[in-house]
Amino acid sequence: MKMQSLLFFVILYGAKMNAATWEAPFIIYEPETRKVLAHGTEVLEENGQDLVKKTTYYIGDLVGQEEYVRFKRETYTLVDYEFKDQMFGEYAKVVVKGQLAKISYKGIHDKNMRNKDLAWTPQMVSGKYIPEMIVSAWDKLMGGEYLYFDLYVPYRMDTVGFRVRKENSSDGVITFLMEASSFFIRPFAPKLRFTFESTAMRRLLRYQGPSIVAIDGKKDLEVVVEFDYPVTGQNSP
Repeated sequence: MKMQSLLFFVILYGAKMNAATWEAPFIIYEPETRKVLAHGTEVLEENGQDLVKKTTYYIGDLVGQEEYVRFKRETYTLVDYEFKDQMFGEYAKVVVKGQLAKISYKGIHDKNMRNKDLAWTPQMVSGKYIPEMIVSAWDKLMGGEYLYFDLYVPYRMDTVGFRVRKENSSDGVITFLMEASSFFIRPFAPKLRFTFESTAMRRLLRYQGPSIVAIDGKKDLEVVVEFDYPVTGQNSP
C-alpha cells in the first residue's frame, strides 16, 4: 500500500439511542473531471462526555466501507475506532485503555488478523476527527500557529507525525493544509486540504487529498469530498 493511503486514515452506539448533533451527505469526485466516484453520509452524535462519528461510504448502491470513531469531547483523546471495507475485506480496530491501545488489522491480501499492543499518548489521534480538532484550535491556527499530532495509520499499526496550518482564505471560506511534520517525509507525502466556512458555524465544506475509499481496489487517488449540510442550523461542535 502506498504512502498516500495512510494520510486519510488521515475522514455511534451507546447504552441508548442518541440524537445526532449533525448529519450530512457527501459526494466523492475526481478534482479535474468532477466525475463522481462514491457518496455517503456522516453522522456526529453526543454520547455522554464523548463524541461519536459514523461514516458510511457507498459505491453505487452498495456499501463500500464503514468507519466508526469515539473520542473525548474535551481532550480529543481516542476511545475506540473501527474500519470495515465491505468489498475488499480490509479491517482495522483500535481500543484505547489508558496508556495502552489494543489494535487489530487485516489487509486486503492478509489471510489472518494481526494484533498488537501499542503504547498510546495524548498526542495520538484518529484521522476521522481531525476536522473537529481544527475547529477546537481555530484561534491558534488563525494566529499563524501549527497544530501537531501523531496520526494513527491502520496498515502500519503505528502513528506518523503530522501538522496543520492555515493556508489561505477567500470568499467566505478558509482552507487549512495538513502535511507530514517530518522534514524528511514531507517531500514524498501528499498534502491534504480542509476547507471550512469562515462563519461562526465553521462547518467543514470540502476535503481534498488521498481517498480512503477503494476505487477499483486502489486508495491512492486524489479526490475531493464535498459535504451538503441540510438547512436546519445543524453545526459541527
